Amino acid sequence: MSADELGVERARLVYARERLRRDREEMLASADRLVARGDDEDMIAWLYRRAFQLDDRDDAPLFFGRIDGPLPRPIYIGRRYVGDGDNEPAVIDWRTEMAARFYRATAAEPMEVVKRRRYGFDDANELTSFDDELLAEMTGEGISEFVQREIELAHYGPMRDIVATIQPDQDHIVRLGAGSSLVVQGGPGTGKTAVGLHRAAFLLFEHQNVRRQGVLVIGPNDQFIHYISRVLPALGEVECKHVSVAGLVGAEKPDRKILYWPNSKATRGSRRFSNGHCGLRSAHPPRTSSLRRPARTSASTPRKSRSSCGT
Repeated sequence: MSADELGVERARLVYARERLRRDREEMLASADRLVARGDDEDMIAWLYRRAFQLDDRDDAPLFFGRIDGPLPRPIYIGRRYVGDGDNEPAVIDWRTEMAARFYRATAAEPMEVVKRRRYGFDDANELTSFDDELLAEMTGEGISEFVQREIELAHYGPMRDIVATIQPDQDHIVRLGAGSSLVVQGGPGTGKTAVGLHRAAFLLFEHQNVRRQGVLVIGPNDQFIHYISRVLPALGEVECKHVSVAGLVGAEKPDRKILYWPNSKATRGSRRFSNGHCGLRSAHPPRTSSLRRPARTSASTPRKSRSSCGT
């Protein structure tokens, strides 16, 4: 990693933030013009919602990875789409089909990816490092030391998204179709809750009917809800509702309006999280996917920076 190349990547991050700011201002200006003319209320609401989604949050760098190979230019991957003003993305959303290559490309099946790059950030979200994986030179399908350190890193405070270090088996679960209920099983610390939340974000992105009807996340208690409540907003999904079981049944007043999970009439509001599994129940036979904790490596490398994700 050269200082010059690190400088180029830092400049790219500054550029992406500037483009995000401009996109948000354009959305707000368009909404204000429609309000002044008394035009379509649905379009006005969409523009304001989109502008809110484009709010630049200091706790989440705009991109966390990059792939080289599928297109003539590098493809930067982040938590939301950022345009560059020329009908080309400065950053693509992690939920797109192209971004799936970042998670799934391997030496055996490179998916046209030549190089995968991951970025490290300090506590102030300053880009401090990057790690390159040249797929042609990879000798195994295991987790790199860079990713392993981030997965094993202990985090304090509320849960953060794991979007930068989603593993292929997790990505498969996140992107499964919405035709039936899904139960995610695994032992403690295997990422069940994180995968469930990222799947909710993917379904909101991929299926308009899910976005129209909304998503309700139910947790066992208020402490758990507080712990997970920042994950979906960090992924740009600011309208998802969270409530504890007690709040759902009226034992306590929920502090957030409840919307329903649009799976079927029989399954709305039945999202379940526990130590053993999290998922959805319905009248349809559920699919079951299992997660396992990544194998630990024996390498011990001093930590100099952190990535933009949590576990």
